[in-house]
Amino acid sequence: MKKTRDFTSWKTGDFILQLLIVVLGIVITFSVSNAVDRRSKEKEVANIMQLIKTELEQNLVYVKKIGATLDYEKKGGRYVFGFMDDISRADKDSLLYYSSLPFRSDTFTYTEDALDVVKISSLSRYIKNKDDFLQIVKTYTALADLGVFVNWYYDNREKNLSRITSDLSKKYNTLAGNAKENIYKMWQLCLNDINVYNNIYASAYGSNSKNFIQGAEESIAQTVEMIDRVYGR
Repeated sequence: MKKTRDFTSWKTGDFILQLLIVVLGIVITFSVSNAVDRRSKEKEVANIMQLIKTELEQNLVYVKKIGATLDYEKKGGRYVFGFMDDISRADKDSLLYYSSLPFRSDTFTYTEDALDVVKISSLSRYIKNKDDFLQIVKTYTALADLGVFVNWYYDNREKNLSRITSDLSKKYNTLAGNAKENIYKMWQLCLNDINVYNNIYASAYGSNSKNFIQGAEESIAQTVEMIDRVYGR
């Protein structure tokens, strides 16, 4: 009968061979595990990129909305100042169209929930091209810069409005009860008050919003295009 060798009878070569088999098994196991984990992380990155794309597209809606508002205010202010010497020469329908300009206020809001998810989950480590992540951060920074500008702009308008007298407010509201008939008097009343005048002037010439709006729109477009190209499904 053939006898089985016990451990003490193994040669050095046998031991090394068995050790290599064990090590190789461990390496393969870890490699497979790492590959599975890497694919899982890549899938998570692709998913979060789609969320970022959706969020940026919604933010673009907000950007266009505030852009249209600021453009309306600028055009209105410049139209009115074109008739500073005699407001009665202005077109009545145009003055009615811009009648909300002197006392209006607004805000700009955007969301960055998807970006927060990337930061909290540390998924940025698994984005192969770091320039892609930098592009995303740059876009949200452009949105933040726009938000700072809009808040500053409307904060100043609110400060001016807080200084108007109750007498002016009362007169204006009385005239506004029949705006179509009193529109010239309403505008003249506004132009005669330094605080309301300053708001109209700021709308016409003091709002450099174009650079902020354009910067945010272009950055969003570039980032959405990058996500479609690199992480599109």
